[in-house]
Amino acid sequence: MFAVRRALGDWACLEDVLADLGKRELVDGRAVKDTLDSLIREGGAASLQDAAYRFCRYEPGIHVVLSGTGNLGHLKENVDSLARPPLPAEAAARLRGLLVRVDDISGD
Repeated sequence: MFAVRRALGDWACLEDVLADLGKRELVDGRAVKDTLDSLIREGGAASLQDAAYRFCRYEPGIHVVLSGTGNLGHLKENVDSLARPPLPAEAAARLRGLLVRVDDISGD
């Protein structure tokens, strides 16, 4: 389980998560950040949270994406993201390749 808005609430949170993963030699943090930045800048995703929900929603083998919040606006954004089409295929494949070694992260 991954707390999307806590761990990916903004670019600073993302950088902290990537720094930790980089220290453990699990990801190339710069490549992940650049891929997400490009995805958002080019209109493939509306936000970090949108990218995360859509990546998980369409990832083979994931059958349930949990979304919990006490904020009605966040709930609407989460539902909207989960209802949107998959991320562009090239970006999803790139993220999949960059994140392939990550299997133990949490948003805490």
